[in-house]
Amino acid sequence: YISLKLKGKKKAWEYSKIFYKKDKKINFVKNASLKYKVDNFNIGIFTTLTTGFIEWFVHNKPTIVILNKDIIKIDKNFTYFYKELVKNKIIHFSGKSAGTFLMNIDLKEWWNGSKIQKIRKNYLSKSKNHLTFKSINDI
Repeated sequence: YISLKLKGKKKAWEYSKIFYKKDKKINFVKNASLKYKVDNFNIGIFTTLTTGFIEWFVHNKPTIVILNKDIIKIDKNFTYFYKELVKNKIIHFSGKSAGTFLMNIDLKEWWNGSKIQKIRKNYLSKSKNHLTFKSINDI
């Protein structure tokens, strides 16, 4: 299962109709809690580096972000992490890139690899000054 969170004028539910036309096996859950998503979905896909992305990181669930590099502005304190997220295929700049990547990997092996786990822990360590999560110390 996939959790997909999109930003923009169209709601994710409207986008789900587009995906469903392509593949009738895709399931979309409207208005599910974070706990439900984390417990039941295999990956979170986001279009921003905001709360949802960080929540999935905190819960150590596979996460990718599809960004429009023409409009993204990265805080200078996070430049190193941004480059690492791109290098290790957590950030993609097109849906095609993300889709191709996901179709050609073992998701659990990739996510649980030492590089991804190190990036995740370092990113959360740096981010925890700005955000508060109950389980931040459990990473």
